Amino acid sequence: MDKPITQWQSTNMSVDTLSSSEPGPSSGDTHQPESELPITAAPLSNSPDTEKGLQDDAQSVAGPETDQIDDSDSEAEAEDPISTQPRKGAYWPAPKLEDIRGAIKDMEDILKPPRKNRHQSYKDPGFDKKSRKRLEDMLVFMRAYIRIKEGKESGLGGPTNAWTKASMNAARDLGYIKKGSKTPGDKKARELRKWVHDFIADREEIPICDWKTSGRSLIDDEDFAQEIHTHLQTLKPSEVCAEAIVRFLDNPEMLSRLKRKKTISVETAQRWLAKMGYRWTYDPKGQYADSHECSDVVGYQNNHFLPAMAQLQPRMTMWTSKDGERNDPPGVRRVVVWYHDESTFYAHDRCRKRWVHKDEKAKPYAKGEGHSLMVADFYSAEYGWLQSRDGKKRARVLFRAGKACDGYFDNDNVRTHLATAMEILTADYSDEEHVFVFDNAKTHSKRLEGSQSAMRMTKGPSANFFVEINDIGDDGRLQYSPDGKILKKKIPMSNGRFADGREQQFYWPADCGNELAGQFKGMVQILEERGYVNVSKKKAQCGKKFSDCSPGKTDCCCRRMVFSEPDFMTVESILEAEANSQGFRVLFLPKFHCELNPIEQCWGYAKRNYRLLPASSSETDL
Repeated sequence: MDKPITQWQSTNMSVDTLSSSEPGPSSGDTHQPESELPITAAPLSNSPDTEKGLQDDAQSVAGPETDQIDDSDSEAEAEDPISTQPRKGAYWPAPKLEDIRGAIKDMEDILKPPRKNRHQSYKDPGFDKKSRKRLEDMLVFMRAYIRIKEGKESGLGGPTNAWTKASMNAARDLGYIKKGSKTPGDKKARELRKWVHDFIADREEIPICDWKTSGRSLIDDEDFAQEIHTHLQTLKPSEVCAEAIVRFLDNPEMLSRLKRKKTISVETAQRWLAKMGYRWTYDPKGQYADSHECSDVVGYQNNHFLPAMAQLQPRMTMWTSKDGERNDPPGVRRVVVWYHDESTFYAHDRCRKRWVHKDEKAKPYAKGEGHSLMVADFYSAEYGWLQSRDGKKRARVLFRAGKACDGYFDNDNVRTHLATAMEILTADYSDEEHVFVFDNAKTHSKRLEGSQSAMRMTKGPSANFFVEINDIGDDGRLQYSPDGKILKKKIPMSNGRFADGREQQFYWPADCGNELAGQFKGMVQILEERGYVNVSKKKAQCGKKFSDCSPGKTDCCCRRMVFSEPDFMTVESILEAEANSQGFRVLFLPKFHCELNPIEQCWGYAKRNYRLLPASSSETDL
C-alpha cells in the first residue's frame, strides 16, 4: 500500500532527524535550512522491498537499540557491503521510475515552454544563469538514474545503490569535484537528490537561486552598513580605520547578530570600508582656515569689507545661477572689480600619476622643484585677465623670485604693477569705474614710511622712539650689511591731526625751551592735547598683547584710545593713496580669507593644465 512518508514522519520522527541522512544545500545556496523544511516526500511504491525497508526504518526510528539505516533500492542493493555501512538519519527512498520520467518531462517544459509554432524560438522562462544551471543539473542526474535502472532491470547488471551512484556520477561529470576531497562530488550529489525529491513531491519546489541573499556580505545590508557608518561618524577623522570596525563588532550583542564566536578580521573590515565608500588616500585639504575668527579679522570683515562691497553691488554686473544670463546695471556707471594675486610655477611640478607598465623600470629624475617663475595678474568676471582691448598690452608680470634673480616681489613691484593696470584701464576702459582688490598682506597694505601707528608708542616721553625703516641707497636699492642682512635706519613718526584738521606734532619742538626738546611726547601727552583727562591713571596697554583688551572697549588703556582716534584709523596704504590720486579705488580682503578671491580658482586651473605638459627642467620652457 502506498503511504507518503509524512504519515509516519509526523508521528515517529523529529524534524531534526532529516539533517543527517540527506543534508541540505551548501552554505552558498539559498534554500531553507533542513530544520525548517516541510517533511514531505514522494509516495512509496508497493514493492515488497520498499515495504520491508519502510518497516525496518520505522523500527529503527522507534527503537533505541538500532542505529543502522538502509537506503538501498532493493534487497539486492541492500546486500552491497557499501550500502550496509552504519548511517545516521532518516530513510529517504529513491523515487519510482514513472515519477522520475514525469519529473523529467515537467522540467523540460519549464526550461523550454511549449511553442505554438515549431518555427518559433523557445520562450525565455526567466531564470538567471545559476538557477537554470541547477535545473539542467537535475535533468542530467535523473536521466543518469533512469539509464542505470533500465540497464539493471533488463539484466545488464547495473551497479547497486543506483540512486546514490547516479547522483555521484552526475556530480563528477558536471565538474563538482573539490580538489583534495576524500569524497569528491558527495556534497553536490546530496543536493541533487534533495532537489529532485522536493520537485517530485511538489512541482513548485524549484531550486531558484535568490540573488538577494546569495553570495552577499553582511555589509550589503543597508541597515547594518548604516549602523557601522553612524558609529564611524562619532569618531575623529583620524580614528576611522578597519580596527575601529573590528572593535565595534567585538561585543556579545554584535557577535550574536553576526552569528560568530569572534569578531571579523582586519582584512574583512578593510573590504567593508571600501564597500561603504571609504578610500585609503591622503587627507582632503581645502583652503587654510587659520585665525578666521580673530576679533580684528571679524571686525574688519563686518565693518569695512562687507559694507564696501554691499555699496558697490547695485552697480556691478550680475549673473543668474541657472542659465548664466548676464545682467548689467541699467542707467548707472558700471563698477568692475579687479582681483589681484600672485602664484608661483615650478619646472618640476608635473602630474605624478600615470599608467605604468608592470615591467617598466625606475628612472632617475631631477631633484627638487627646479626653476621657479612667479606670475602676478589682475582678473575680473567681466573681462578675464586684464589687457588692452586689442590684446597687445597686458598687465601680467613674470618675475624670477630669488636673491640671485630678480629679488623679491615687494611693495615697490606691486605699485609698479598697479600703475600698469591703471594705465591700461584709463586708456581703454575709462567709461567704467574700477576697483582693485588685493590680499591683506603686508606687502600690499604697506603704509608710507613713518606713518602714524599706536602699536609701539610709549606712555610717557621718550628720546628713543622712532620708526625703523629699510635703508635705501642713492641708486634706489636696498643696502645690506656684510652678513647679508638689510640695513635699517630710524626716522621720526609722521604727525597726526586734530578733529578740526589742524596738525598735531608728536615730538617736542627743538626750541620749546625744556629738557624734552626733540623727544617723543608719549601717549598721555598726545591724548591730553586732544582733550582727554585723567589719562595718566590708565595703563599703557591692557595685557601683553594689544588684542587682550575687552571687546568693544575704546578707552580701557592709552594704546586703545590712541588707536581709536580717527586719524589713526584712516591711515591710507601706499596703494590706496596712489590709486585714489588717479580716480581708482583699492580694497583689501579680510585676512586669511583667500577663498574670497576668485583668481585662486584661475591659478588652480592654470596649474592643472601646466602639469599635463611634457616634463622639462628648462627655464625657457617654464
